[in-house]
Amino acid sequence: MANRHALLACLLLMTVAVAAAPLSAQPISRSFAGSLAVDEPNDVRLIEFTLGSTASFNAQTWSFGGSGSAPGGVNAAGAVITDGGFDTYLSLFSGFGPSAVFLTSNDDGLCPPGTASPTCADSTLNIASLAAGDYTLALTTFGNISFAENLGTGTLGDGFVGFGNFDGRGAQYALDIETDFASAVPAPGVFLLLAIGVAGAVLLRRLYGAAQHDAKQVV
Repeated sequence: MANRHALLACLLLMTVAVAAAPLSAQPISRSFAGSLAVDEPNDVRLIEFTLGSTASFNAQTWSFGGSGSAPGGVNAAGAVITDGGFDTYLSLFSGFGPSAVFLTSNDDGLCPPGTASPTCADSTLNIASLAAGDYTLALTTFGNISFAENLGTGTLGDGFVGFGNFDGRGAQYALDIETDFASAVPAPGVFLLLAIGVAGAVLLRRLYGAAQHDAKQVV
């Protein structure tokens, strides 16, 4: 009887320990592809996202040079992006809607992963640590930067300067966003081990109850 109690206690402690296993960081990627209005180079694409915890943030466009220099030659969705799109400009704002505050921007990014075709005109925006909160990423043509950036401070509601130009290139764009969350995904195997622990505890309780019943029958 004492041995059964001890085994049940040990199994329950193991279950609690497994449930408290540390969480692991997991990258989450999103790919966007589309086109600005073909007759309106001052068109703007806004992408809203929310970070539940502090995370790294990386954005890369493939519009101008294509994805040839990307890992595997493809975007985050595994698609080959051809060159010929417009010279992109990325602007990041904190918040949603007109009151979102300008944070940072990028015109010509890194090559690689961007492709120099003939110049590195795709945008790269890397932020090592971005606080939890709501954000808006604006994708525009070069020349159509936000008034907030032009003035050094301001909001999304201030608008954009309107000097965009496709320069004879296409209106299509492709954009990858990746964030690295550190507190959302359980480490591999946690759920499986937890299930095993719980199942074992239930089995032992049933065996213990059966033994108690048998003992009463003998008495």
